Amino acid sequence: MAVRRHGGRAAAEERIAEEPADAEQDEESAARDIGSGTGRTINDLIASYKNDADSNFPSLSFATREQYEALLRLVAKDHGEERISDLNARVLKRWHTEWSEGGKIAVAHSKIGMVRRIMGYGATMLEDADCVRLSLVLNKLKFELPKARTEKMTEEQANAIRAMAHQKERPSIALAQAFQFDLGLRQKDVIGDWVPVADRGESDLIDDNKKWVRGLRWEDIDDRLILRKQTTFGDLVFDLHMSPMVMAEFAAQFGLEADFGERNALPQKGPVILSEFDNLPWSAPEFRRWWRLIADAAGVPPEIRNSDSRKGL
Repeated sequence: MAVRRHGGRAAAEERIAEEPADAEQDEESAARDIGSGTGRTINDLIASYKNDADSNFPSLSFATREQYEALLRLVAKDHGEERISDLNARVLKRWHTEWSEGGKIAVAHSKIGMVRRIMGYGATMLEDADCVRLSLVLNKLKFELPKARTEKMTEEQANAIRAMAHQKERPSIALAQAFQFDLGLRQKDVIGDWVPVADRGESDLIDDNKKWVRGLRWEDIDDRLILRKQTTFGDLVFDLHMSPMVMAEFAAQFGLEADFGERNALPQKGPVILSEFDNLPWSAPEFRRWWRLIADAAGVPPEIRNSDSRKGL
């Protein structure tokens, strides 16, 4: 159950192991000293960036740390053993060209952005002369940017996904899709996040050493069906009577009459979106996997993503 909820082996490999508290000071010192001088490699710089308490890495949110971890592993896999003193503008441009092969401009952009980030850390926090030099070089270099996404989900596609979710006996995904499309919410604002217990934020749901935070709760909806929710875009106040998809799902799933619904027909507390597998909030990887399976079955083109649900935004 834990493997299914938190994304399996691939997701587990991306977790950052918590270090013993009594070793923290020694590791911070090692992070500053590792690979000092002209022999410092990309791997050395990455280790320093991740373990130095004065780096911004430890203070990042869990989701952002996972994203950075994945990018850092990719950079290290390709060029981790290379010495920073051997790098220059031509080398960095070759890296970007290699990473862009096959039209992977967005991937190359993300990787070179991470190189820029760790060089900035090395320049400011380690005062490494080669990092200072390369930070200046990277600020001057111009790389091809990925094309801005223009795809938007249509109302017909959103309704098709909702209908297919019910056919697949995944009404939670139908309700999540309704909230995303009608209210313009991001996935994480609807289904929430499972983060390490030690991460910031309080939660009344803990499972497999993780806690659930940030998702929609029934307590966010008052007696007049006004939703008040702090989201990644700021505080949201929304009359759910103005959300036809959400009201339709409330009617189908909870018996709430769409035109004259009373709040007492809905659950009083707890997460709004619960997985049918275990009656707990979905993990992001499993939700995305099931959403894609349902979208494919509904005939929604593969270029339409869950993130395209944000109608008109």
